[in-house]
Amino acid sequence: MNSYRLFIISSAITTFIIGATYFTAFNYQFGAPIPASYDLANWVILKEDIARRATGKRILFVADSNVLFGMDSAYIEKKLGRPVINMGLHGGLPLDWILNVAVRNARRGDTVILPLVWGYYLTDYRDLNNWIVEQVVAWNRSYYDGLSLGRKIRFIKSVSLADLKQNISVKFNKEAILTENPFLHTQTPSEALAYYDKAASAQETFSYSYVNMNNHGDMLHTCGVNISASGASYSYPKKDSSLNKHSANLLMKSIKAMEARGVNVFVMAPVQVDSEITRSGWYQAAISNLWSELRNMGVNLLGTPDDFFFKPESFFNTEYHLNCAANQDRSERIINLLSPVMER
Repeated sequence: MNSYRLFIISSAITTFIIGATYFTAFNYQFGAPIPASYDLANWVILKEDIARRATGKRILFVADSNVLFGMDSAYIEKKLGRPVINMGLHGGLPLDWILNVAVRNARRGDTVILPLVWGYYLTDYRDLNNWIVEQVVAWNRSYYDGLSLGRKIRFIKSVSLADLKQNISVKFNKEAILTENPFLHTQTPSEALAYYDKAASAQETFSYSYVNMNNHGDMLHTCGVNISASGASYSYPKKDSSLNKHSANLLMKSIKAMEARGVNVFVMAPVQVDSEITRSGWYQAAISNLWSELRNMGVNLLGTPDDFFFKPESFFNTEYHLNCAANQDRSERIINLLSPVMER
């Protein structure tokens, strides 16, 4: 064997060993007790348990936190005569994460409502940020496992060598870290639900916690106005923009998967501040254009893109979160849109 062939073979073996070592180290980091939003796992556990226990043809509201706040699901349930579950989650979660919840929980005969904020239609759901990566590394390995090979590679690239080394160190010292910081981990479903049953009834003030949600999944203790809302923080479509093709394709794929199982799926407009910004000609033209694009894709739309405009004093702590004073108003608007399409 000449020296050149020996060099090639040696290089290939070395590359394989380095790659295998890195891959092993990368996989080891999952479950490291790094700072993350661990309670989000409990949100999903609670809401999926509520959905699982509900019988008959259910109505599932699945979206970001604009649907988590400002809802009276019990009132909607009473008026429409169907179990209503608020499956609103954190607005920082990517579109596929949220739609996976809808697809995973929808059953034949259900109606799924998607009141997503505009940004989900405009951005590429495959793009990662540090916050998402931290959640996956800390407590949602299953999200990474479900990615395609191409997206796994993107995820691997998103973790710097310095962060990987830090995560490995934290994982190696997991027992000691959890002794000092016992909240840096997720509970099992049975533990989370048992704690909810114990603590939820005693919750008297607002908290971004699953124990501050009722037995329909609505966020509680959201009275008052803690923000000067104007709509300036919204992501919005430009007049000449179109839906992000990757997010649009995912949306349609998810809708078709649910419809194939006998689920009715509708898109509804999100909550928006009624302000000079959102009433301006350019903003109205932008959201109308986005609405038309969704309709042309074959999405079943309910109402108009400005059906859920609310005055600034109706917002609690962000421009996406209604306060308790707006709960019934929003719920009445939802009922008016849903009543004509509900199959009895």
